[in-house]
Amino acid sequence: MCDSGREDLVVEAKAFLELVFSSSEEARIISGSINPDNFPLPHGLLISLKVEDNVVKILVESCRTLLSLLYTLDDIISMMILSLKTVKIVDEKRF
Repeated sequence: MCDSGREDLVVEAKAFLELVFSSSEEARIISGSINPDNFPLPHGLLISLKVEDNVVKILVESCRTLLSLLYTLDDIISMMILSLKTVKIVDEKRF
């Protein structure tokens, strides 16, 4: 159970994201670009990231407020979108 002095605002929650990319290389690059942002994590937050072929799987476990979990998910998705846009621009310039 969550260990906090503010039990009324803190909840134990999990969110699972599964994102499918065009290629395994794209999935690996994009997951690698967000991985450094995961450390150090605030107390009560755990992020697990795994790449399987062209799929990035992210598990976020939170023992914080729901708003904190939503902000964390928003940060992860925003960084992945930015990374994907960067990969696409680099690929276009390469050819």
